Amino acid sequence: MKCIKNLLTAILFVSFPVLLTANNIEVNNVALKNHNTTPGSEYIEISFDISWENSWRNSTNHDAAWVFAKYQYGDEPWGHVIIHDSDYSAPAGSEIIMPDDQVGFFIQRDSDGTGTINWEDVVIRWRYKDDNDLDDLDEIIVNVYAIEMVYVPEGAFYVGDGNTEVSFSTFYTIGTTDPYYIESEDEITLGGTTGGNLGNTGDDNGDDFNTDDPANEQLLPASYPKGFNAFYCMKYNITQKQYVDFLNTLTRQQQRERVRANISPTATSFANRYVFWGDVDGTPQSRNGIRVDAEFEANEPLVFYNDLNDDGTPNQDDDGQHLPSNFLSFADGAAYADWAGLRPMTELEYEKAARGTGYPIVNELPWGVDTDDDLNIVVIEGVNNSGSSNELPTNSDANCHLAGNDVNISGPVRVGIFATSDSDRIKAGASYYGVMDMGGNLSEQIISVGSIEGRSFDGQHGTGELTSEGSNNIPNWPGNNSSSLAGAGQKPCMYPNPLIGSIISFRMFINDEVAHYGRGYGFRGVRTEP
Repeated sequence: MKCIKNLLTAILFVSFPVLLTANNIEVNNVALKNHNTTPGSEYIEISFDISWENSWRNSTNHDAAWVFAKYQYGDEPWGHVIIHDSDYSAPAGSEIIMPDDQVGFFIQRDSDGTGTINWEDVVIRWRYKDDNDLDDLDEIIVNVYAIEMVYVPEGAFYVGDGNTEVSFSTFYTIGTTDPYYIESEDEITLGGTTGGNLGNTGDDNGDDFNTDDPANEQLLPASYPKGFNAFYCMKYNITQKQYVDFLNTLTRQQQRERVRANISPTATSFANRYVFWGDVDGTPQSRNGIRVDAEFEANEPLVFYNDLNDDGTPNQDDDGQHLPSNFLSFADGAAYADWAGLRPMTELEYEKAARGTGYPIVNELPWGVDTDDDLNIVVIEGVNNSGSSNELPTNSDANCHLAGNDVNISGPVRVGIFATSDSDRIKAGASYYGVMDMGGNLSEQIISVGSIEGRSFDGQHGTGELTSEGSNNIPNWPGNNSSSLAGAGQKPCMYPNPLIGSIISFRMFINDEVAHYGRGYGFRGVRTEP
């Protein structure tokens, strides 16, 4: 085993030009310093700067960044950094919230305010001996990643909106459609015929519970996250840049499972180049620009990059880094969430994050209007600055891109495209708490209440590590063995039409297991408040 005496030389030699962007969140100036070699308390400090735009904290809630790190030694697979749980340095104006599992942390404003965040010299301690008993740091590479999050505070809320078609309701008598009030994380009785149970106006939705069969009464355990407790939700769907970052830390076998292209370990070329349903002539489809070079080495991890403009030059500003990553199955999204230390969102948490605590509007959309409000439903007609970090609607009054509405745009648009520094909730197409694109752009993939497998989900967070096949390794998560996705579902959804499918409480496809990698499917993760 090599000794660590050459550590400072290695730090100077290894380049850390980390600049990770996710709709204007940036991490840079990553460095290792202050190595402590005392037996039993070994650590090294990781420092970096972080910035993002349009941050806020007010009496309702706030945004934050979820930060985590990966390391690589030589040609070994990437590993996940375990952080010291008490020794860290937060810049003035910020606070760090450290969870018990130490796989990452939240950094956020420590008081009310709005505007651009630009915090320098954030410092955390890496207990590198906890990571596979790592002793040798001579040639270590560390990458730091950040994801914009929105804090959804603790509190009671309603699910269902009085829509008699397919949504939650409070059961009193057959046909009752009143919303149901969730006021704790206690267990909930579903279906059956008992007054006050959580009902489903959709009645016989696959193997879902219903409201007219006493034999079908089900129990939703206290362990299933219901949205009453506070949680953090990704502000945007996983972007194509974020998914590229993810892919580039995987082994070749793991990469193979997380894209649609045939990149078997023994392959040395790929005619298509675009790894998510590229056309036969090798051009991107449905605005997904994630690709690899046409030729590569057998058995070695591939290098993925963004090239939406199809000119062969990686990661230019108009290469689609800020577009959400479509063509994702639930298993893809769950693998990303595990890798990042997050978890999937439940359908109850979705309704809380979208609607907030107010009494529901019938057929309510995530930006707080109903489907009959034509004045405040303005569909995007096209984009300027296509694929770039400042991609904008051609019709400046647009506030939504409904999933499946590809008349003018054949794929998703930039995450948060409708939000500006002075837009209100309706103009930005934002949820009650400021989560973006919850009713369009791409369908969300969540954990359903409506199946036995979904109800067994207990909210465990990802560990940062995947199986050797590239799947999540968390018990009671769908897709943790790349075969069964029972318990997964989607909302909103693009059928029976994009507007109806974007209704917060619409549950027609809540038990549809998304395994077919459709162009309209994305993913966002959440994390329970530490």
